[in-house]
Amino acid sequence: PSKPVARPAVPPPATAAIAPPAAPAEPASAADFVDLATGPDDGGTPTSDALPGTEPVPTAAAGTPQPSAPSDTPSTEATDPAPPPQAEAPAAPLPALPGSRRQRFRVYWGDYTDALSVARLEYRLVNDGDRYEVRTEGEAEGLLSLVYSGTLTQSSAGRLGAAGLQPVRYAETRGRRPERSVAFDPDAGQLLPAGREAVPLPAGTQDRLSVFYQIGLLARARPERFVAGTGFDLPVATMREVRTERFVVVGTDVLLVPGGPVHALHLSRPSPPGTDDPRIDLWLGYDFEMLPVRLRIEDAGRRVLDQVIDLGG
Repeated sequence: PSKPVARPAVPPPATAAIAPPAAPAEPASAADFVDLATGPDDGGTPTSDALPGTEPVPTAAAGTPQPSAPSDTPSTEATDPAPPPQAEAPAAPLPALPGSRRQRFRVYWGDYTDALSVARLEYRLVNDGDRYEVRTEGEAEGLLSLVYSGTLTQSSAGRLGAAGLQPVRYAETRGRRPERSVAFDPDAGQLLPAGREAVPLPAGTQDRLSVFYQIGLLARARPERFVAGTGFDLPVATMREVRTERFVVVGTDVLLVPGGPVHALHLSRPSPPGTDDPRIDLWLGYDFEMLPVRLRIEDAGRRVLDQVIDLGG
């Protein structure tokens, strides 16, 4: 059985939950479903090598006093000599990734509360202690199955260590299209896009799938930092580049999913400025070792694809 994770004592503000928009009036086309389910091909601003790795950086809340900028005018008052710089303490190891398991999800076109299910999805996590693999596989159902018969897959494989997940390969298949993949060489510090030159790979970089599991490890390691209003940056690889992605803690929610209520931590990744990337909202289950229990994707046209864990028999 999953080991429960302590829930934060700080209650979420009344406005913590983000009100979802109404579902689009038009039905999902096969192309809409495929593109929204797997995200854009590329985009975003390349990150630099100086990015933080796996340590969340809290965002100051509005109204919090901030340190004043240093003055260019030398002070005339006597001051004590500055103390010698202290070596920064190494980051504590992250908790172990949860053990191997399968989780079933329902996929909705629009918010799951509107009950327009278009696909079933399975998340498979394999953890052998030193290496991991996460794979998702989804098939259309209902009306969408009449026009879309392909399978949507994503996979992330790599190593496990004190800093959490370290991807070495990410791949995805969109229906009947050829598989697309990107390789990681953490030892050389390079991302190896297919058919392109290598680009720098900052420490702690995640892929489009592993990032959700890495955030779960961070939340288990430092739950006091995951309170409403805080935020942090993580380097995330696309098929061509590495960029900074900003995640914001929204609060805690109770999701009424098939099979019973689920208490979850809600985070959001707004659409990065200057990109066509969708907004992504992520819920991590307190009673599921902070594994994903809901993933909501909303594009610029306000089309929504909602993945929700299915606990029903």
